[in-house]
Amino acid sequence: MDNDAKGTPGKITSNAGDVHGADVSHDLVDTVMEAAADAPDLDEDARLLLLSVFTNDDEMQAELTGTAPEPKTKAVSASTAAPVGAFLKSVTVTGFRGVGVQARLDLHPAPGVTVVAGRNGSGKSTFSEAVEVALTRTSYRWSNKKNAAWRAGWRNLHQADSCGIKVELAEQHAGLTTIGVDWTADSELDGGTFWTQRPGERRDTATDPLGWAAPLELYRPLLSYDELGGILEAGPSKLYDKLSTVLGLGPIADAVDQLDDMTKATAAPRREATKMVSQLLAGLDASQDARAAEAHKLLKARKRDLDAIAQLATGVSTAPADDLAALRALAALTVPPVDDVRALVEKCAQTRHALAELSGTAAEALVRRTALLNHALDHVAVTGAGPCPLCGVGTLDDAWAGEARDEVAQLKLQTEALEKADAAYQAALRQLRSILPIAPPALEADVDCDLPSKEQAADAWRAVRDVDVTTASGPQEYLDAYTTLAANVAELRQAAEAERQRREDLWAPLASSLAEVVGALRRADDADRRGVTVKAAASWLKEHANQLRNERLRPISDHAQQIWAELRQESNVDLGPIEVAGTNTRRRVELSAEVDGHETGALTVMSQGELHALALALFLPRATLPVSPFRFVVVDDPVQAMDPAKVDGLARVLERLGRTHQVVVFTHDNRLPEAIRCLGIDARILEVHRAEGSKVEVVNASDPAQRYLSDAHAVARDPGADAEVRRRIIPVLCRLAVENACRELFTARRYAHGIGRDDVEAAWDQARTTRQRVALVLHDDPAADLRPWIARGSRRNGAMQVIGRDSHHGLERDAVGAVGDVRLLVDDLRSEAK
Repeated sequence: MDNDAKGTPGKITSNAGDVHGADVSHDLVDTVMEAAADAPDLDEDARLLLLSVFTNDDEMQAELTGTAPEPKTKAVSASTAAPVGAFLKSVTVTGFRGVGVQARLDLHPAPGVTVVAGRNGSGKSTFSEAVEVALTRTSYRWSNKKNAAWRAGWRNLHQADSCGIKVELAEQHAGLTTIGVDWTADSELDGGTFWTQRPGERRDTATDPLGWAAPLELYRPLLSYDELGGILEAGPSKLYDKLSTVLGLGPIADAVDQLDDMTKATAAPRREATKMVSQLLAGLDASQDARAAEAHKLLKARKRDLDAIAQLATGVSTAPADDLAALRALAALTVPPVDDVRALVEKCAQTRHALAELSGTAAEALVRRTALLNHALDHVAVTGAGPCPLCGVGTLDDAWAGEARDEVAQLKLQTEALEKADAAYQAALRQLRSILPIAPPALEADVDCDLPSKEQAADAWRAVRDVDVTTASGPQEYLDAYTTLAANVAELRQAAEAERQRREDLWAPLASSLAEVVGALRRADDADRRGVTVKAAASWLKEHANQLRNERLRPISDHAQQIWAELRQESNVDLGPIEVAGTNTRRRVELSAEVDGHETGALTVMSQGELHALALALFLPRATLPVSPFRFVVVDDPVQAMDPAKVDGLARVLERLGRTHQVVVFTHDNRLPEAIRCLGIDARILEVHRAEGSKVEVVNASDPAQRYLSDAHAVARDPGADAEVRRRIIPVLCRLAVENACRELFTARRYAHGIGRDDVEAAWDQARTTRQRVALVLHDDPAADLRPWIARGSRRNGAMQVIGRDSHHGLERDAVGAVGDVRLLVDDLRSEAK
């Protein structure tokens, strides 16, 4: 996909580059977020949610989704260390599989190719399987063999009591580390004691002290013959899983699963709320409470008023006019105390008595006489003195008027007392009448319950108000009726409160459930809003997951195609891009190919040898990724079913991988060592031989330094060789032999001390001459003075001259002797280095 496509909505781009420069572990988050940034159907919250999922930002997820993320199901052991880089230095086996007495396979712990050859049954594959068991604590063959007899035969027949494996590692930053497993005489295959030991430390039996458990799953640097066939035989989904794991694509699948879980989580509140509403509606239907009917109505509304429902549940809102409202009023009904009424009745009696004493006929005559005198005074004032107009007797003159006024004044005092007594009496009556108000509506309301005291109280209330208090017996009748009313009201209040409480007790569970439902509905509304964001992110990621995976897969696909191109040789099958497709049970790896220009599926057209070559093409890129902590790759019997052309291709592939990795290949097929020799590939070839009693021996069949010396010796002894060619080529071959031996000794020592590869290579590159490289091996200093060391050996000076001056100007001495001197020099260097 072209990078200029970036910017197109939903387009996924990558900076994968070519296979050698690509790092397929580049930030997956950047890949996803760059693609998401261009997606028009994702809002900012959806992009932030994707970011939180891929960065494990639990707080952001909780803020965006409103739910706490599920706890990680796979806990990381506290003893698990960060993975370290290492090369293989040796493998020692005792009593295991084809090895009886202890046998040791020494390896050069540095980049390069080592071929361990041996016939079937020689014990070579035992070393390969021993590495696998020590590292993984299991074996591919063990886990895939169903035959119990095969699994029971893991102990060597000739050494059954003592059984164990030791693998020495040149561990970066740590030095020489040994991992192993020991079996007691009676332990089963899976009952061994696995251990790890670093220099100066005790054996560590922790599960994963090197931190290699996860990398072994991701980059698995071990490939047995059984597993070689199993890569493709396992099926497209298994291959999909392996590639997804190694490419770091697991987070994409995990993110899809996580977003699916979030989608379910955001939908769960609505499902739960709906379930709660359904259950509550059934309870409300069965209730006779008017609030239940109101709640039912509110819950069934298309647009629910949650505030109104909450107020109904908590009792904050005013309940509708119904029995409960009447009961609440009746339970709170009170009348003034009887003692207050009694006091007013007594007051009425007292004021009435006082008035009675001033009332009667004399009092009325006094009032009339006062009125008559006032009229007569008015008459005199108008007409003047004269005889009385009523009786004609006597004269109404000023004297009379004066006497009349005195009498009126006296009479006025007497009438005022009478009026005051009457006013007091009337006031007492008014107080008595007003002490009991009009009956409250609740007393007249219809209440759907058996409440006889209500009618009694209503009748008593009316009876009290009907009493005529102006009669002589009226106040006492009022008191008697009121006393009955007070008793009825007290009884009614108690009965109403009991009925109200009974109804409240019946309503309380419904009110509690109603409050819970309101909370659930609010949570559901919030979850629905958040769910829109979650669904958008989940849908986008599902739609683009395989596109993202294939972008990440491209470097491995390119590398696999390159390896296939080298392995295919004369095959007419051209491997196309490797892509992943499908999801869940339909997930698969699609291996496309072309046969003579026609597209087809790779697996359907390949021979068995081609299938093995394809399996290698898929395995090697994964095992040699730069991010892998394993600096080694171990392959057992990859040559089977390959034709000679493909064997040559395999040798070239191994040579290229050996530039950056320690490549160890076990084979029973001599075609691979022969191809390496014929192609002039710099490799170590070891041979495994098995003697009687399962005694296994490893011999060096192709030391590069010895090979150069052998070639030099052959030229020196060849009578047909041109003299000038002999003079020029022999010193060069001798110099190459010494430099190869020096490099092997120097890098092995440095790697064994835990020094990183880049530092080792930099130190080697600083030593530019052969003399400096010899000094680097002997003194770890390219500038060290070699003269004392040279003087201690009788033939060292001659050898140094051959690899020094003579390699530039030509050999001036006996060729066979010169080669012999250099051979001794190489032996001395190896002896001194040890």
